[in-house]
Amino acid sequence: MFKAFIVACHIANPADCILISDDRGPYDTEEECKIRIVEMIEDSIDVFRMIQAPMIFKLTSCVHPDDMEFTNVNTTDQYSKR
Repeated sequence: MFKAFIVACHIANPADCILISDDRGPYDTEEECKIRIVEMIEDSIDVFRMIQAPMIFKLTSCVHPDDMEFTNVNTTDQYSKR
């Protein structure tokens, strides 16, 4: 079983991020989860355009419930250091 997650951050402030979690899953296979992530990205792009929020996707992940621990999650990357 896998659950889909996306971390999206504002282009002007890469530390200003949101966690998008899927409410349809979990999925039996990682492949099904990856397909759902693509759908979530497409839907998110539509919403970001509608509200005029320029966002980038920093992380997409299919997580097994046994591995889910979201304490102290660090989403910084090379873009936030510029």
